Amino acid sequence: FEVSRIGTKRSTPDTKLKRPAKIVFSSSSTAKLVLSKAKKLKQSKLYSSVYLSPDRTSEERATYKQLVAQLKEKRASDPGSHHFIRDGKICNILKNNSVIREVDFLTFF
Repeated sequence: FEVSRIGTKRSTPDTKLKRPAKIVFSSSSTAKLVLSKAKKLKQSKLYSSVYLSPDRTSEERATYKQLVAQLKEKRASDPGSHHFIRDGKICNILKNNSVIREVDFLTFF
């Protein structure tokens, strides 16, 4: 695999502003495997601030941005449920229940 930094390099190092890294894998199956395990980073104290996201076209990025905005609205309007994005849809789980309900159908992949 190849790793490179993207974005502009700053002349003064700031610990709060990190440049993203672009990782290119030799196969799409490896990339899918790494992305499927990405949620485990949040459970680690050392890597809890690290996040991974798939490469998206500009159209997919715009659609995903709208989806995240809708997710934030749902979280603000219904704090009794846990809202999340799965397969391009906003889903929720009642905090006292384990039933997953699809809230919005906005598919972008």
